[in-house]
Amino acid sequence: MLIEIKRHWFTIRSTIGVLGINGTYTCFTLEDVARAEGIKINGETCIQAGTYKVIMDYSNRHKKIMPHILDVPKFEGIRFDIANKSEEILGCIAIGFERFYDILGSSSAAYECVVKQINEAFIRNEPIELVITNEQL
Repeated sequence: MLIEIKRHWFTIRSTIGVLGINGTYTCFTLEDVARAEGIKINGETCIQAGTYKVIMDYSNRHKKIMPHILDVPKFEGIRFDIANKSEEILGCIAIGFERFYDILGSSSAAYECVVKQINEAFIRNEPIELVITNEQL
C-alpha cells in the first residue's frame, strides 16, 4: 500500500495537505507547522517530508490499535489521528474529509475510512509506505 501526502497549504498555525491511497484521493491532512529542516518545537512542528513505514500497533496514549508511522527523525509515537485543529495533534497527522483555513472537518469519518484500508493491508502483510512531499500551490 502506498499512502501519499502532498502538503499544499502552509500557514503560521498549520500545514494542510491531500492524502491519497494507491493513487486515489482519499481525504485532507492537518499537521503542525512546517519548519526548516532540523528545527523542531515540541508539539508544534510537523514531521519532515520523506518516506516512512507504517504499521498498526497499540497506542498507550489512546489505549487502542492505531496506524504508527515509524522511524521519524526527532519524533516518537507519530500516528494518524482524529483532530480538527493543529493544537490537538502534537506532531501527529490528523485526517478529515473537509478542509477549512487551519481546520479539518469530518475527521472521525475520514479516520475510520483510512484506518480500515491501512488495517486491511496490514492484515495481508502488505508493506505500507507513507511518502510525504511539500508542494505548495
